[in-house]
Amino acid sequence: MDAVRTDRHLHDQVAARIQDGLGCAIGGTIQGLVAQETKDWATEFQSNMAQMEKDLKVQLDTLKAQVEKEAKDKVAATKPGAIELTVTNAAQTDSFSFDVVLEGQSGKSLDSVSNATVWTRINVAPGQYRISVNAKSKGNIASTSTIVDVKPGETAKPSVTLPIK
Repeated sequence: MDAVRTDRHLHDQVAARIQDGLGCAIGGTIQGLVAQETKDWATEFQSNMAQMEKDLKVQLDTLKAQVEKEAKDKVAATKPGAIELTVTNAAQTDSFSFDVVLEGQSGKSLDSVSNATVWTRINVAPGQYRISVNAKSKGNIASTSTIVDVKPGETAKPSVTLPIK
């Protein structure tokens, strides 16, 4: 019986050591897998964060450029223009003269022109204007008008002909 007990005790010890060895091997393998999975997750997280930073920078740069462009466009839209009106038959008027009435958003203005066929106005706010030209020819009044669209930073160059007989 002592021999059976000794065999059984020996068998139990061997079984316990095998179990401990397997437990350590399995535990080591699981720890290794967990460590690798954690490392992979951290690498992926860092990669995603780096990509998000790049995407945010692109969006920020795009918004910044858009704001700068809108500010520049706003300034350009308010830049004054000019008008250069030609009266093609001004030389046929009495005393080679005519009057110009400019009507627009800022009201009316009247100018007289002598010995010239061109009337000019600088620093005109962008917008639509009505230009009326009045003159005398052989004692009769001749009038005409036109609409002109002044664009920012540009010179509008309308031309009119007085109805002179």
